[in-house]
Amino acid sequence: HYFISDRSGDVAVLEVLDGKLHVYTGKDLPVAALANNLYAESVKAFQSGTARQFDAAAAASPVQPSFGRFSALAGQVGNYAASGKTPEAFALDALQTVRHPKFTQWQVVYDTAKPRIFLRRIVDETVREVDFATCDFAPQARAMAADLTKPGPLAWVECTTELNRTLVRESYRKTPFLQHITEEDRNRIAAFPDAFLPAVHAK
Repeated sequence: HYFISDRSGDVAVLEVLDGKLHVYTGKDLPVAALANNLYAESVKAFQSGTARQFDAAAAASPVQPSFGRFSALAGQVGNYAASGKTPEAFALDALQTVRHPKFTQWQVVYDTAKPRIFLRRIVDETVREVDFATCDFAPQARAMAADLTKPGPLAWVECTTELNRTLVRESYRKTPFLQHITEEDRNRIAAFPDAFLPAVHAK
């Protein structure tokens, strides 16, 4: 599923269930948050008060039911106005309350009005900013990537199939529930971005 927003502040949650697209927005989106469980189930757990409080120290798995994390975020959404913080600082602080000390590798806040992103990583607590005004989104522009596992300022390099293949191999090797994926399937997944064609806008 996906949590999306635009520059006006409108948000939506998209979920594909049994081959059908479900869209939550407006009155059907009572809480502007999303975690690892289905949106409707998460909202129900939050509103009924049945979600177990998130305890990072006691959490043993990154794929455990995430109702507690969802509820923790949902309970903070309405506190922004009184916080006195900038939007990005408030969002990063909220994410910190549901951060798993072992499994959370990074936290990203998207400022859709500017637009820009703010990134904090487990290997580097310094918040790094990426201003989209400095990025080239032209159809013929090269795709760029940065290694988020290395501390310090982000170092951008051209994103090649081989670079993505290395990332896929290492990620799958280190993730227990992905280690069974065959080399053939890993190569196919690594090459998937090459299937995307540049967007062409008719005038």
